[in-house]
Amino acid sequence: MIVFYCALKDTIGNKSGDFLDLKAYEADMRRLIDTYIKAEDSRNIGEFDDFTLLDFVLAQGEQLGGKGKEAAAEAIENNIRKKVVEKILVNPKYYEKMSAILDELIKLRREGALAYEKLLDKYVEMVKNSEQPENNPHYPDSVRYSGALRAFYDNCGEDEDLAIALDKAVRNSKQADFRHNEFKERRVKQALFGVLKNKDEVERIYNIVVEQGEY
Repeated sequence: MIVFYCALKDTIGNKSGDFLDLKAYEADMRRLIDTYIKAEDSRNIGEFDDFTLLDFVLAQGEQLGGKGKEAAAEAIENNIRKKVVEKILVNPKYYEKMSAILDELIKLRREGALAYEKLLDKYVEMVKNSEQPENNPHYPDSVRYSGALRAFYDNCGEDEDLAIALDKAVRNSKQADFRHNEFKERRVKQALFGVLKNKDEVERIYNIVVEQGEY
């Protein structure tokens, strides 16, 4: 019954001109494609892997002084936002702050309170802080060159000694493939509890631990 009414709908649609039955044109369309459209092997027009977010921002920045400045600014902001979202689990506090800074820049741009030249400088600074956080003067030397140490530092009240203690606890307790292995997870969490003395904090920090590529 359903098939009958679907066929009836199609018939009425075709007769009334509401839509076209493209099947009747398939042979002609295929002939046109074969005659006039030639598919060639793809060509490599650029090494996109080497085209960093900073390159993109600088390229779009050239448009900030022209008629397309709003579109260029939005493209930059969208790409920075995407990068922040991608990295937020690795270091929640750090990238939440970056997200807040980006929100403020967007607000200032929409209000016309910041010149586009200054805006570009702010974008570049944000990208550098996102892509190369180890160069951020915010960090003391003891944690600067480790993503895990930076994450502990940012998410534990910027306590340098606590960050180092947590890193040591993880490194001394973790075993190969500890993620999603109940026994091995418990071992790491027990080590974290020895430092934090709080089960809720252990769970919060462990969620950061599993995102660190160096562990």
